[in-house]
Amino acid sequence: IHDNLDDMSLAGKSRVYRAKVESVLGRLVGGYDLVFSDPPYRLDVWDELMGAVGERGFVNEGGVVVLEYRFGTEVSETYGVLKQDMNRRYGDTAIAVYRT
Repeated sequence: IHDNLDDMSLAGKSRVYRAKVESVLGRLVGGYDLVFSDPPYRLDVWDELMGAVGERGFVNEGGVVVLEYRFGTEVSETYGVLKQDMNRRYGDTAIAVYRT
């Protein structure tokens, strides 16, 4: 991830967290334009995770959240200020895109 960010000249404009989402979420201050969320498929705190991401101020106005999850897992159409814009299935994987 870091190499790709360097290649795209985004290293100074991005942050990568390698930690359990439950342990890092409360320390994140927000103000993000783009959030990629690819937690373990067995994660069972989707509403808590996406509810926190959907709080006002976490994702900037006009921001995008890309959520990867196991197909069949129920995810909401909205989480706070986030509204689902797209949802696609790729085998046992699903991708949902939310926008503020």
